[in-house]
Amino acid sequence: MNTAIPIIILAAGNSSRLGHPKQLVPYRKHTLLSYTVHEALATNQGEVVVVLGAHEEEIQKTIQDATVISNKYWQEGMGSSIVAGVSYLMEKGAEGVVLLLCDQPYVTTELIRKVINGGMASGIAVCDYGESSGPPAYFSKHYFPELMALKGDHGARQVVKKYKEQLCYISFPKGRHDIDTAEDLKILS
Repeated sequence: MNTAIPIIILAAGNSSRLGHPKQLVPYRKHTLLSYTVHEALATNQGEVVVVLGAHEEEIQKTIQDATVISNKYWQEGMGSSIVAGVSYLMEKGAEGVVLLLCDQPYVTTELIRKVINGGMASGIAVCDYGESSGPPAYFSKHYFPELMALKGDHGARQVVKKYKEQLCYISFPKGRHDIDTAEDLKILS
């Protein structure tokens, strides 16, 4: 069965610790966000949805071939962006969804496919960074109501904790590297 699995890229934050939009940081002949969109599109799994909020007008100009969703509640945190993206996909009858962050430079098409395959087998898949875990993550539609109830800046971590016995873990040691500060930019070179 080859079910299309949409991918949501969470990119609504204002990058306050970095001081300028991390989504627009140059990376591999792209911006950090357009690189992530490129890798997501290359999976050929389904629609790629980018959730924007802060700096939306400026960032949207750099996005091609992906659906852009506006999160007018982006200041409430990542939970509101997940709600915006999942709400859009529920209306389209999605069977599951992959959640990506826009600031993980080591995410690849191959990794996203592994997350999808693991998640389709178990219902939820998350990446194992070694000492912690997190996105990219897959959730089957069974978990959409819980994703729709998220609030604040905790993302889907509370859903993952609730079902930790059912999780499929995908090894992604470099997942712990993301871009939040000027110091973090050093990993991009």
